[in-house]
Amino acid sequence: MSPVCFFNEASFITDLCNSVDLRNTKFSECLSQIQTESPDLSDYKCLKGVDFNSKVPTDIIDKFSKNKACTKQIFEDFCGKEALENFDEYAEMTAEKYE
Repeated sequence: MSPVCFFNEASFITDLCNSVDLRNTKFSECLSQIQTESPDLSDYKCLKGVDFNSKVPTDIIDKFSKNKACTKQIFEDFCGKEALENFDEYAEMTAEKYE
């Protein structure tokens, strides 16, 4: 059977568990709040004109990797310091979902 037909079951299960764990965090709660409320983020020059709520995978990846500091500031401003708990870890997990 071709290797394309196989997948790494352990990796798949780990990713699935991480997604479930991520849903029950202040990080996800904050992201959901920002997406739902769609606040005016035009004062955040660090977004460089990119829509924070863009559904384009490369924009999402950048938001949680290259432009993570900007996203972190937005999270803190809108949701408080609680949303920053394990932020770097959760940002990495979120970016990896779209790679």
